[in-house]
Amino acid sequence: MKRNAPLERRTGLKRGPGPARKPMKRSGFTPASKAQREKVKRARVALIGMAGGVGLDVLPLPYPVDPMHLTPRSKGGCDHPDCVVAAARESVHGPYDDGRLDLLTFFAQPKNRALYERELQHMLTHLSPVEMVEQLANARVEWREVGPLPESEAA
Repeated sequence: MKRNAPLERRTGLKRGPGPARKPMKRSGFTPASKAQREKVKRARVALIGMAGGVGLDVLPLPYPVDPMHLTPRSKGGCDHPDCVVAAARESVHGPYDDGRLDLLTFFAQPKNRALYERELQHMLTHLSPVEMVEQLANARVEWREVGPLPESEAA
């Protein structure tokens, strides 16, 4: 079948923003290594979901706790024990993997940063500092140039 006339648009194009970006979906389950599972078994605390974000709770907990990769395998996460933290499956692990949970504010607190220093240092073996911030925040970070510091702050 051959078309005799050229195709013509019957309705105009709509101008405006495109479709909203959706967070990345989990690509599938990848089991933790034996060393990672052992680390979580020996852990004394786990990340749990709370009303204001994320907190810590003493183990054992009455619900499942899993090894959670801070750097996903798809971005270079590995089988090293420092690549995971103990996290509550429903309130932290799933939402973090689905892009719905910001862990940056939790890890920015000095006591939490000290507690998870090895894991955060290990993230830098896989990601640049900017990528690490974006991964923990589960969002793209807009970096802006702020210009030179005033004379009083430059010294």
